[in-house]
Amino acid sequence: DILIGKNDLTSLSYLHEPAVLYNLQVRFCNQYAIYTYCGIVLVAINPYTELPIYDTDTIHAYRGQAMGDLDPHIFAVAEEAYTKMEREQRDQSIIVSGESGVGKTVSAKYAMRYFATVGGSTTDNAPTFWRAN
Repeated sequence: DILIGKNDLTSLSYLHEPAVLYNLQVRFCNQYAIYTYCGIVLVAINPYTELPIYDTDTIHAYRGQAMGDLDPHIFAVAEEAYTKMEREQRDQSIIVSGESGVGKTVSAKYAMRYFATVGGSTTDNAPTFWRAN
């Protein structure tokens, strides 16, 4: 049984470049899913359009959930880092990498929005930050 369209590339029947690319294509084109896990790594495909998957309700849906409990999302990665920071009392890092123009800054802004929301920031600096970036 060949597994296609899975939300984690490590669960594919065949883990080679054509299978990975085809799985990403199926998820993006057929399932409208821009995020896919590869173990603990989040693979993102820039849709070059605004998507309604970054609102406060979505942030709250990912709060307290382990990676893999819900669909792959930048908020799941942010939640993992936030939870580990709280639990271990140690700094955490999220590495956002990719070629120029693929959406790294936008992804980082969504992660920052997640942290600002779940961290309970009550300052008026957040709106200024979002406008500046």
